[in-house]
Amino acid sequence: MKTYTAEGPNQRVITYHDRKRYLWIISMLFPFSLPMLGLGLFTFFHEEWVLTIPLMIAYGVIPILDWVIGEDLNNPPEEVVPQLEADPYYTIINYMTVPLHLLTLILCAWFVNAMGLSTSG
Repeated sequence: MKTYTAEGPNQRVITYHDRKRYLWIISMLFPFSLPMLGLGLFTFFHEEWVLTIPLMIAYGVIPILDWVIGEDLNNPPEEVVPQLEADPYYTIINYMTVPLHLLTLILCAWFVNAMGLSTSG
């Protein structure tokens, strides 16, 4: 947990504890792991319909969980946002996310071609 401090209005000191700092890695890994779940399920069951499970999770389960869990009350105050933007940890996560998305796209395209998936319903 990292702590950021900044001076707010009326010269008061604002302190923000980033409790979720290391959970942001999930934001990088999730877009990779969800499609790989679908490919793994297809490899295990050999049924094309299981390829829709990641879509059901992404567009069904996650929005419902978001609605049930509600608003995150641990958002940083505006005064510390420039410090968060300058933190190399978050920059590295952003720069690693793009190649991981590209790798996911390439692996999924290869998988569709290698498995000879049908093009008709």
